[in-house]
Amino acid sequence: MTNFDIDLRCGRLTRMKGKIIDAPANAEVELDSPNGLPEGPYGKQALDQHGAFHFDLLEPGEYTVVVHRNRPGDDLPYFAPVHLGEAGPRDLELVLPPFARIEGVVRTPRTDLQWQGTLRVTLGRQGYDTEVRVGPEGRFVWNAIPPGEWNLTVDTSLVYRADDPKRRLYLNAAPARTLRVTESGNLPLELTLTDEAARIAGTVDEPGMVNVTHVGDGLSSSRVAVPRPDGSFELTVEPGDYRVSLSGSADCARPGEDVKVESGASASVHLKACGATGN
Repeated sequence: MTNFDIDLRCGRLTRMKGKIIDAPANAEVELDSPNGLPEGPYGKQALDQHGAFHFDLLEPGEYTVVVHRNRPGDDLPYFAPVHLGEAGPRDLELVLPPFARIEGVVRTPRTDLQWQGTLRVTLGRQGYDTEVRVGPEGRFVWNAIPPGEWNLTVDTSLVYRADDPKRRLYLNAAPARTLRVTESGNLPLELTLTDEAARIAGTVDEPGMVNVTHVGDGLSSSRVAVPRPDGSFELTVEPGDYRVSLSGSADCARPGEDVKVESGASASVHLKACGATGN
């Protein structure tokens, strides 16, 4: 193979030096960036005896120093955003702040509504997550959560009524999907379960899969519904805000419909074919 012209872009590289003040034993650091970094020189590295670290051959830009404490029970690392300029080496001094204890409780709106199964609550960020599994006793706790913003997800798919295992329970109101953990701690999380399902029902003007996307705080999760031969569809969902749209082979914009579904209620939508007008 011949006749290849390869142009290499010139760019200034720099390095990053830093130190973790009072670093715990066996701590490690790594770098992360919005553009992604290869493994190797940017991956995990142990601190020296003074708690210092360094990374070479870096392009200027935005990075995140990820500190792994590597202690039993400390599942989540600490994240420190850093801007690396072209001026030269950046000497950082990072002090790990106090880590918070996050508590929570799961309730039902009626004393006669008892539940069984396992409710799963997860905190995650940048590929790292920690999960607690809550039983009918209803209380859960994380003992060491680094301050910052974490994605909060709650899975009730394995929760059901104690007197009728065929009836699932749902969140009465979905919590905010971003949990902002502060150094001084947070108010307890309160999750309320209900046996009243929410529903999205509607009709479509043309064949295609119906995409139902649960949106909020920059996160989304999607499910699909298959319309019946008459064009109608129905989907049981958690209460919350949704975007309902029709996907198909036609090449046109499908903006969809935004709906808010309350516990025990049903939201109705009608999805029109491409180019359709009128009500």
